[in-house]
Amino acid sequence: MVVVWFDALTPKQAKIGAYLYWELAGRGIGLLLTTRKYRYVEETLRAYSVPYVVVGKYGESLRDKLKSYASRTLRLLEILPDFDLALGFPSPEMHRIAFGLGKPIITLSDTAHAYHVNKLCLPLSSRVIVPEAIPESELLKFIPSSELSKVRKFSGVFELMWVKRVRVDASIPRRLGLRIGDYVLFRPEEEKASYYKYGTSPELHRRLIRIVLEHGLQLVYVPRYKHQEKLVTEHFSREIELGLVVIPRGMPIDLVHLEAFSRLVVTGGSTMAIESSLLGVPSLCYFPESFYIDDYLMRLGFPLIRAGSLEEAVNMLPSLLSSAEHVNVQDLVQSLEDPVKVILEDVLRIA
Repeated sequence: MVVVWFDALTPKQAKIGAYLYWELAGRGIGLLLTTRKYRYVEETLRAYSVPYVVVGKYGESLRDKLKSYASRTLRLLEILPDFDLALGFPSPEMHRIAFGLGKPIITLSDTAHAYHVNKLCLPLSSRVIVPEAIPESELLKFIPSSELSKVRKFSGVFELMWVKRVRVDASIPRRLGLRIGDYVLFRPEEEKASYYKYGTSPELHRRLIRIVLEHGLQLVYVPRYKHQEKLVTEHFSREIELGLVVIPRGMPIDLVHLEAFSRLVVTGGSTMAIESSLLGVPSLCYFPESFYIDDYLMRLGFPLIRAGSLEEAVNMLPSLLSSAEHVNVQDLVQSLEDPVKVILEDVLRIA
């Protein structure tokens, strides 16, 4: 049997790996899923009922990241069976191992701002699959012009893989005590990522939550790190007791089911804003830089809203809460290219 190795390092990558696991299994190809120790990635993989192996953990400081990379690379080498192809988003460990073993690498990429992993991984790739929203000028920062032929673009975004297929389930927010259409989903910024250099403001997080509560809405808080969760539990303990602030715990949840029935999604990252806007849910992203994917979707008419900072997002919030309405985007979604087909074509050709 042909074996493909997929290293999933974020919840988004876990979803993509899970969908590809089932798609490839139907074609007689095995997909080996690995990840690092990270609660939300593991919850996503469990929600999709796919087998996976946890190896290593995240590093925080630059020195810690390097040590984690080195130890994880060695550990992966010890436990990995023979594989035929590496597939996934930029993963320094996966790319270095596959390149060192002479295995082909298909890299999926849509984050031109993630300079460090792109610099390490894209030059080693046999094939790079990107949305058409990513300009060639960005790719040339990481790929020599003589190798641009290994890039394949598609007219869509990776989040379409599950948005086109998912059947959203209203029972999931109800199980959390949420009122359909009367809550805001908030996920803070990815402050420990290597590309995130903009700082954070606990006070602005608290202001954002208070504004939502003052509008008579519930707030679902999805922290990325323990200290972010601690910030909310310490300052909103009473609201948590009353069910006004909800932190999902104890059951594997695909957040798309919470996004679909929310009034508004607010996030410091891009993935959640992208997938919720593809569902027609107004989605506010406050990452300090412009995202090519965000601009692309806004031009097409999806309800994605950009703020240049968390402070700007907080200032925009009252008017958005008063005016936010879901948009019918079904025709727009159907007009975009399904990335599953694109990825499978290259996997089957190379593997």
